[in-house]
Amino acid sequence: IVSVRKALSCTCKSYKHSGWVCSHVIAYLHLLDKLNIERALETIPMRGPPGRRESTRGGLNRDSACDVDRLIEVFAKDPGRALKWSVVEEFEVLDDGVAVPDRRIGQVSACRLSPHDGVYIWTASFVDGGRTEYKGEELVHAIRRARDMSASV
Repeated sequence: IVSVRKALSCTCKSYKHSGWVCSHVIAYLHLLDKLNIERALETIPMRGPPGRRESTRGGLNRDSACDVDRLIEVFAKDPGRALKWSVVEEFEVLDDGVAVPDRRIGQVSACRLSPHDGVYIWTASFVDGGRTEYKGEELVHAIRRARDMSASV
């Protein structure tokens, strides 16, 4: 590489910035049969696998905020985090004698630890005065339904 650097110097920005021999100079020497790339690659140790590096995810990137497994873990660890989150309850209403699916939007308003099961139970209050109790996974699915309807979660 030292002999190559002495023989040919490049005027491109990459060479001036790093001081390393540019790839187009190496290719040029190979075309002139002054450098055997295959033989050179056998002696040069690889620093890593060939190809583009896998991009690392930044601290602000993560799985969906409403991922089921993630929310179950978050609410089990800190049950109060679910308070004031929007939920959607699905039920059926009769419209001219035909059962039609309907949805109502509510908000998680309370949380308690069940003395019998030892699990948390969240209570959601709805605009019409109704209340529904949810356990962990049921609550997460109700929150996901709210997100799918573009309700503010």
